[in-house]
Amino acid sequence: MTIREVTITPEVISKKLHREIINKLVELYRESHLGKRQLAYDGRKSVYTAGPLPFSSKDFVIKLVDQDRGARKDREFKVSIKFAAKPDIHNLQEFMRGRQLDTHKKLYKFLMWF
Repeated sequence: MTIREVTITPEVISKKLHREIINKLVELYRESHLGKRQLAYDGRKSVYTAGPLPFSSKDFVIKLVDQDRGARKDREFKVSIKFAAKPDIHNLQEFMRGRQLDTHKKLYKFLMWF
């Protein structure tokens, strides 16, 4: 699993709009640029993938049609995705096997990624 930092510009406040932008990004680029991987988006600043993406940092341009205001208007967003972290699941595995009983702080820190 990898964790990627996401930045959307111009800044977006609405979580609904955040999700629309990320969903459109996956729709447009999953096959060609995302290594056929699905993105799990936390609605804020991070996406999670089950495996590595084929880049460490990449910018995407996403156009959405704004139909809420009567007139059809395209809005353009720049989505930057860059590598943030790869959680160490070793401590979780050891804890689950009963080998590390004193790792509750490390386990908590790991689970907070989700």
